[in-house]
Amino acid sequence: MAFSDWLAFLFVSLFVTFTPGPAVLLAVSNSIGVGPARAMISSLGNAVGLLLVSTAATAGLGVVLQTSGSPWR
Repeated sequence: MAFSDWLAFLFVSLFVTFTPGPAVLLAVSNSIGVGPARAMISSLGNAVGLLLVSTAATAGLGVVLQTSGSPWR
């Protein structure tokens, strides 16, 4: 890999990492609009939603791996 390709990958990765996502934008707008205490409730809801989605994805991956023809069964 050329050094210039590596630098381009590094800059794009850092840009994507430091760009705020929808959860951060929701927390900031709720904090400005309704106050920090109510914004904490929406942040807690966001965390619970992420937990549910990651649990479902993990369970689905477990089912896929269990039903596949894996030699490690």
